Amino acid sequence: MDAVEELQQVEPLSPERARHYAELAAGYARGGERFVAVASHDPVLDTEDLYIPAHEFTSAGRELAEDLLAAGEADRVLLRVEAGSSLTPGEPFRRLVRYLVRTGRPSDTKPPQDVRIVPVDERSTGFVKTLMRQAMLDGYHGAVGDPTAVDSYLDRTVRFGGPDGLHGLVAEVAGRAIGHITWTRPEPDDVTGRPFHDLVDVHVLPEFEKRTLTAALTRAMLDLLAGSGAGMRGNVIEGAGGEGDRLHAGLLRTGWTPLFALWVAQS
Repeated sequence: MDAVEELQQVEPLSPERARHYAELAAGYARGGERFVAVASHDPVLDTEDLYIPAHEFTSAGRELAEDLLAAGEADRVLLRVEAGSSLTPGEPFRRLVRYLVRTGRPSDTKPPQDVRIVPVDERSTGFVKTLMRQAMLDGYHGAVGDPTAVDSYLDRTVRFGGPDGLHGLVAEVAGRAIGHITWTRPEPDDVTGRPFHDLVDVHVLPEFEKRTLTAALTRAMLDLLAGSGAGMRGNVIEGAGGEGDRLHAGLLRTGWTPLFALWVAQS
């Protein structure tokens, strides 16, 4: 009996979660506990990662990370901890990113009269990739050794339109792109099976930030997705000086609800 089958006896898995684990995960044991972990590669940091849904076991902390890292199983161990869980990973884990789901009604914010919000097209894709590049470099907090790895990643993954492509909107003033919002097609969450669009990036040029454009872009996106049946998921990357806490608190005030956090330990 493998780890997935053992877990199925304890807690029913969603079909998506069972398929995901059966195809991608490996079984591990620590003490009397069995759990599954999914190996992945971060193409920007060039690290081998081991992703563990932390609800699958009852203990997490220094020993788990040290065992896996020392055994050469991964460069980084990532733990998923659901919102409201009593589990708080101890050292050497640190919180990396918090995920939230949009639960509130869209705001009534509309763009200023001189601003048009239009779908991303061939002409504006370069602008969007430039803003996404900066967002990624900022999000990695100086950990990217080779910035061209970000360029290569964006060149491979940023495609708009088609069944597997991204979706996006651009804010324009007099034909000039000044901001964007980009999101994915819906995919089932690998733990709950619930379908989510993921908010990839929303960014407005600094000189236009005070014109409520972020709220207007978000409203336009949510209007397009009304009735889709999938949730909208966003994330807040932890930053220095409490920046992540401030952004997270702001999202909670504007209709977002915590889902889970990813914690990381690395060699």
